[in-house]
Amino acid sequence: MPDEAVEIVSERCLDKRFKIRKEAATGIAILYHQVVGRTTAAASAVAAAATKENSEKTAAENASRVAQQQLARVTWIPGKVMQLYCQNTIEDKLLLEGIIIDYLVPKSFDPETKSTKLYELYVNLDEAGRASF
Repeated sequence: MPDEAVEIVSERCLDKRFKIRKEAATGIAILYHQVVGRTTAAASAVAAAATKENSEKTAAENASRVAQQQLARVTWIPGKVMQLYCQNTIEDKLLLEGIIIDYLVPKSFDPETKSTKLYELYVNLDEAGRASF
């Protein structure tokens, strides 16, 4: 998906209507979740291929490199989603909590992985996102 399209959708997170804010925030959070999942899978493949033949190792490293580039393109998304906390309504705060639990730091992770992801999330936030954290 083009970066410009994602940025346009992310701007809708600040829309006046809650339904539009909800769909925009959920959509970009799902995109972030998918990219992070692919990056984690690619890193696991590199670790598994470290003991295999050179061609498999090279393919896994290339996949990991592409996944890292994609991750770099979406690191701003959690900060944009966290700006929902600055909205005045309780619905926005509840939506943000749900997005964090479902997509940014999924509850299905074990406690150690969850704490690592939460730390990574905080470190990668911009100033506005950290203020709402």
